[in-house]
Amino acid sequence: MKTEVGVSQYIKSFFKIGAIGFGGGSSLIPVTEAEIVRDKKLITEEDFNRHCIVANITPGALPLKLAILSSDRWSVFCAYALLLPSFLIMLLINIGFSLLGEQAIKIVECLAIGISTFIILLLYMYIEKVVKASRKTHDLRKYILITVMAFLVTCGSEVRGLLQLFLPETIFGTPFLDISVLNLMLTTLFFIGFTGASKSRLRYFGAVALSVLFVLSSGKMKVIGGGFWIPALLVAAVLAAMIYDTLTNKSQKTEKEAKRKRPYIVRNLIIFWGIAAALSVCSIIFIRTTEPTVLEYVVNSVISSFSSFGGGEAFVSVADGFFVQNGFVDAGVFYGRIVAVANSLPGPILPNILEGIGYLFGSAAGGAGLGVLLSVNGMSIAVATAATVAIVVDVFFDTLRTNARIIVLQRYIPAVICGMLISTMLSVLKEALKIFTHVTPLGIVVTSLIVVVLFAALMLLHKKLHWPDLLLLLIGGGVTLAVCLIFG
Repeated sequence: MKTEVGVSQYIKSFFKIGAIGFGGGSSLIPVTEAEIVRDKKLITEEDFNRHCIVANITPGALPLKLAILSSDRWSVFCAYALLLPSFLIMLLINIGFSLLGEQAIKIVECLAIGISTFIILLLYMYIEKVVKASRKTHDLRKYILITVMAFLVTCGSEVRGLLQLFLPETIFGTPFLDISVLNLMLTTLFFIGFTGASKSRLRYFGAVALSVLFVLSSGKMKVIGGGFWIPALLVAAVLAAMIYDTLTNKSQKTEKEAKRKRPYIVRNLIIFWGIAAALSVCSIIFIRTTEPTVLEYVVNSVISSFSSFGGGEAFVSVADGFFVQNGFVDAGVFYGRIVAVANSLPGPILPNILEGIGYLFGSAAGGAGLGVLLSVNGMSIAVATAATVAIVVDVFFDTLRTNARIIVLQRYIPAVICGMLISTMLSVLKEALKIFTHVTPLGIVVTSLIVVVLFAALMLLHKKLHWPDLLLLLIGGGVTLAVCLIFG
């Protein structure tokens, strides 16, 4: 039972967490526990441990879900108090960028090369963490296989773009396999949901065959013709099966918990989605764009947030697929500015990225004021999507945690994310090298060597000396800025 505390205390506590919580994701778990369990005693340790499990098995920003679940009554205030510090800082940084002149933009590009190298290090560390965890569960071989497969079906354009920097562009054709992030997520959800914990070879190979057909029909070359509706129906069937499992295996404790929380669930979800819907309508009315549209931004924000398993680093790859590849922001701006700023700010990374994309897309269409509007809209969508899944799963937690499909999904989805992250690493590297060769006369080989040496140095400082991420980010940017000033 949660202690009855006034709303002001929740707001103060989560604003504090949002202001000091650098690193995002799992790194905010001890910060949150110290503030709301140990110091302020807003919830019990048992409830907090439960929330951590729910937050880890559901999509969305982990710290945001902890804030949402911390109070039935004041859930909305907790969520927005957590995000407010990073939102204000992000807004000031973006406005500052808009006021910079051409020479200053070149300096920012030089900084972006080193910052991109640091981002590659962050993604590498996430993959390394997942690999270490798989060894403890004796799943290393399966993880490697899944990771390699996820990489192979998503890496086409990234590999092609990187090789084009070293080889003549005319020798490359359309990538054979290069499916979108959404299609990869749909394939994964179908495969795991269809097989579950079953050891049936017939079911396993049937899932493999259907997944391969979907991948071949979704790639750039469209090896096999076919529409989207077939895999969509398969995924819907899997979701229906999971819901059926939940409804037919409810425990008495789950039913009592659901009955107690039902009024809060309805109210909170109405508020969360009411805010997001109101801001979306205003954005669509006031921001006039032709292609892509604000409606597409809203839809992509919702889908990408629901698809964001694996923390902020993993969302970088998801956001690339939904926003960079669809023309909302340029890849260089995305990695050199939005992702770099999002990683250097306190609080969860996912809302920071959506806010940054929203500001740039909105301001490009109608000025800074509309950029702020769409930025707030992105934040509200991140909150609403995280709340939807987390609140429902929390109510049915005692049943869902034993669901075979949920267990398998939770166990192997990190390997799929690692495959996407390798593709993302190549994309980040490609953009960094393109900028480097543009602002200096050093050539692709020399600039590649500089990036490799810088990456190795940053890794050494991280692993051996344990320097904080923000300092490593500043070092990376400072080194490449110095190189550009000397040779540019």
